[in-house]
Parts: sequence; structure tokens; C-alpha cells
Amino acid sequence: MAALAHMQQRQLQVEKTGSRTTVPNHSVGRLMYYLKCMTDVLGDCIPAHLTNYSNCYGLSYSDRQVVIEIAKEYPPSKIPLFIPVDDAGDSSNDFLTFSSLEETITALGIQGDGEAMMALRRQVSNQHLFKVMVYEDAWARNNYYGPLRDIQREEEQRRYRQLQAAPSYGSRKKCVSSSVEKCWTSYSPLRPEQLNS
Repeated sequence: MAALAHMQQRQLQVEKTGSRTTVPNHSVGRLMYYLKCMTDVLGDCIPAHLTNYSNCYGLSYSDRQVVIEIAKEYPPSKIPLFIPVDDAGDSSNDFLTFSSLEETITALGIQGDGEAMMALRRQVSNQHLFKVMVYEDAWARNNYYGPLRDIQREEEQRRYRQLQAAPSYGSRKKCVSSSVEKCWTSYSPLRPEQLNS
């Protein structure tokens, strides 16, 4: 048996592989969804409990902080497989899977008992290459920039409330030689001249 001819053909296939999902209306939940999208294109690079956005309300405070820090470290512009587009189709983002389809046809010559025959053998293989996410600006605002802004605002409000609730001990001023007495009276019920008597 000898190969008479060999033909190989390769095609690049692109398939939409995104699906609809419901993301909680919760700042950290939206960031967890953002991280989940990262793992969908980059692989399992983030622990699953940090990307399980449906469980955002059960996340510990320390895990919440980790989610925020990872998100801050990796904005959409830093993820090469996140591609901004004007129109992502039916939703504001979608996933596209790229694969290579290879088809090989081999013609075989068979000889036996003085007769010759020809046979064709066809082989098809499909190899996954990579996955990308296309997204519109609205998606990035809703699931990345907006949640980070809201979290920052919440943190500032929390700090402000803590400052308001803290007991006031008077304002500390820099003492200079010309206003020692004025500064002293804000800390001590006794005036400097009373200490000398």
C-alpha cells in the first residue's frame, strides 16, 4: 500500500460561545463577574470562590478586599484578550472561541493479485486555539469602572462617618514662640502664669 496523493486543508473557525447571565446589583458582585470573565479567557488564574459572583453576599471581608485589589491591578486595557468594540451584538459583551479545523485527505494505492485499487482516507481534527471577549464601553462602565467608583465612594463615606463619630480632643496647633500661651491653653486648664505661682 502506497500513498498516491496527500491533501491538507486548514480553516480558522470562530464561534460565539457567550451565554446570558444574571449579575447581582452589587459592586463587589460585579467585580467578581469581571474576574470571572478574565478567567474565561485566561484560564483558571483566580480562585473560584473569588469569581462566584452569585455568592458575593457571602464573601468574607478579606476576600472582598482581594477581589477589589485584583480588579484594580487588571483593568480591561491590561487584558490582551479583552477587545473593545462599538457593537458586541445582542448584549454588551460576548465571547468568541477561535479554533483550527484541519482536514487531511490521503489517496492510497493498493495492489494485490495483479489488481490495483485506490482508497481515500479522510481525517478531521479540531484544535482549540484561544478565546477572547469583546465588550462595549457600557459593559466596562457597568462591571468595572462603576463598581470601583462606588466602592471608593462607600469607603470615603465610611471613613467620614468614623471621623464624625470619633471623640474630639481639640485641634492641635503648631506652637511658635509668639503664641505659646494661646497654644498652651488649648491643652491645659492652667495658664502658664498659674504654674509659676
